[in-house]
Amino acid sequence: MIRENQQLLNRLHVLTDGIILYAALPAAFWIRFYLLPGGFISVPLSRYMAIGLFLTGAYLFTYAAFGLYQSFRRARLRRELEEGRFDFIAFTSASTVRGLMAALGPDADFSRTLGLCIGEQTAGEARRHGIPVRVAERASMDALTELAINLTNGGK
Repeated sequence: MIRENQQLLNRLHVLTDGIILYAALPAAFWIRFYLLPGGFISVPLSRYMAIGLFLTGAYLFTYAAFGLYQSFRRARLRRELEEGRFDFIAFTSASTVRGLMAALGPDADFSRTLGLCIGEQTAGEARRHGIPVRVAERASMDALTELAINLTNGGK
């Protein structure tokens, strides 16, 4: 669900960028040649808009080619995960594991981060995705919190 929403937002972002960029051309033309003094029209508006259509496409293609429409949150989270900046990530259900994997992609590297799981079913899902896990003693938020506190304080 998160990935689909992000893809929809990315498409809307591209579409609005294109519309705004292309719609700004006649406004710029009008300001330059009709509002400001000394405007001599050497290129008719129709030709100006045709050139603008090409430049808008080139602009959008360039942004897409360099990945500038992709989620920076996802890229930052993947980078921090690969750098080992997280000691652990707590998982309260198998669906949270699946949701994180859907957001990060199946090739996300969890080798330097421990998954804290509320129960065995959650741990099984995490292991299936290659996440090293520790399981709380009981399937409760209190037990998961205790596990996190113990690990933070140097416990095992």
